[in-house]
Amino acid sequence: MLWKVRATLADRPGSLAELARRCGEVRVNILGLQIFPGVGSVTDELMLRTPGPWDLAGVAELLESAGGTNVSVTPATESALVDQPTR
Repeated sequence: MLWKVRATLADRPGSLAELARRCGEVRVNILGLQIFPGVGSVTDELMLRTPGPWDLAGVAELLESAGGTNVSVTPATESALVDQPTR
């Protein structure tokens, strides 16, 4: 299943690496990433593909376990992976 996720992470070296490590541990694939820098924190928008049966709460819990706050999760479709400006 595909998910569009937004989460705020600390603006420090290694915070994104921790998220990637946690995703890898549970076989969640990061297919897209957009970064919105702020002061002291960074909001990341990710496209994730989860194996098997995952739900909104499970995806949110994954992000929170990696230090994410203000987590928002919505189901997505394959069209979300298309680069609209290039298209």
